[in-house]
Amino acid sequence: MDVGDRYLNAKCGKALVRENKIQESIDMMILFTNKDPISDDHIDQLQCMWYEIECSHAYMRTRKCLKAFNLLSHTIGHFYQLIEDEVNYL
Repeated sequence: MDVGDRYLNAKCGKALVRENKIQESIDMMILFTNKDPISDDHIDQLQCMWYEIECSHAYMRTRKCLKAFNLLSHTIGHFYQLIEDEVNYL
């Protein structure tokens, strides 16, 4: 597979995380950020809320509820930031 194709890498990462292969998915998504995309230090760099949501669902399916809660709370924070930016823009 072409590692430079962002579309194929994202689709592959999404398929892996939906199969609960979270670490393999993270390894695929590292191609975008060169760092762990869902670690607390780098979660804002990926800017893919769909990936955070998919990973949180996978963590829930594998009964890692604390990690799922952490990712979902970051996602909610992103939405608050988007709303704040839009209000300040007007």
